[in-house]
Amino acid sequence: GWLAFRSESAQTADYDLIAPGLGLGASLLAPLGLVLGAQLGYEYRDHFRSEGGRWGARRIDHQLRATAEVSRALPGELRLRLVYQRLQNVSTLTSFDYGRDLLSLGLTWSTP
Repeated sequence: GWLAFRSESAQTADYDLIAPGLGLGASLLAPLGLVLGAQLGYEYRDHFRSEGGRWGARRIDHQLRATAEVSRALPGELRLRLVYQRLQNVSTLTSFDYGRDLLSLGLTWSTP
């Protein structure tokens, strides 16, 4: 698991934010040399200077992230990875509500 804290400052104060978050992940070794992994994460995004700004109300986002991964080691310190990620943002301002799905296939290399 993990705990995180971010603070961002933007050119427009409406986008300044503080964002504590937490997450939990696990992986296991499966047959055929596959590694299966999953992660769940949550981030609370407080756009603390947004009240009275261009949106007329204070914006707070709740961002949920779910990730599933399958990977397999290949010769030469290579690893083939297939990753699916679902990101869901729920905001106090409905124009910032959204969901996004991402599927990626990658090849990574690492030194021993």
